[in-house]
Amino acid sequence: CLLTARAHVDRGEGWPAVGAYTEYLEREPHDLEARRELARALLMVEAQDRALATYQAVYRAAVSERRWDLALAVLGESRRLDGHRGLSIDELGLAAQQADRAGQQRLAVDLYQDLVGRGVHHPVVERGWVRLVLLLHANPRWRAEAHQWLQRAWSSLPPGAWRSYLEQEFNAAPEPRGSTPPAPTGR
Repeated sequence: CLLTARAHVDRGEGWPAVGAYTEYLEREPHDLEARRELARALLMVEAQDRALATYQAVYRAAVSERRWDLALAVLGESRRLDGHRGLSIDELGLAAQQADRAGQQRLAVDLYQDLVGRGVHHPVVERGWVRLVLLLHANPRWRAEAHQWLQRAWSSLPPGAWRSYLEQEFNAAPEPRGSTPPAPTGR
C-alpha cells in the first residue's frame, strides 16, 4: 500500500496518493516518514490545513522520540505553511537550538528570527536574540544582516546579562536612535 501511494505521487495523482497513504497509516500509525509523505500528498491536492496538521503531528511525534533529524526536516518543509507558528516559545526555542547544534544554520537563523519576532519578554527569547546575532555574525555573507539584528537586539533586550554580553562581545553599546553606526567588530 505504501509503494502504491508513492507510485501515485510519482505520477502526480494526488487524491489516490492521499487515499493510499491514509489506508497504509491506518495499519501502521507510527510510521512517521509515511505520515510526512502524506503531508506532501495533501499539499499536492491543495489541502493546506490538513497538510499543516499532519506536519505538526509528525513534528511533535519526532520530538517525543528524539528524532531531531526528522523533526527539523519537517519544520523546514512546513515553514511555507507557517508550521512553526503552532509551536510554543519553548518548543520554538528548542527547535532553533537543535537546528543550531545540527549545523543547519539557515534553519536555525530562520527559527530564531521567528522566535524573537514574537515580541515577548521571555528567557528563551532573550537567549534567542544572542544566538541569532552570533550565528549571523559568524557567517561573512550575513554580516550586514547581523548588524541590523544586533541593533534590534539592543533595542529589544532589557538591561541585564544577555544585553551586557552582546555589548562586550561586539565592543560597543547601542547606537543612539537616528545615527548611522559603524559595523560591529567581533572577537
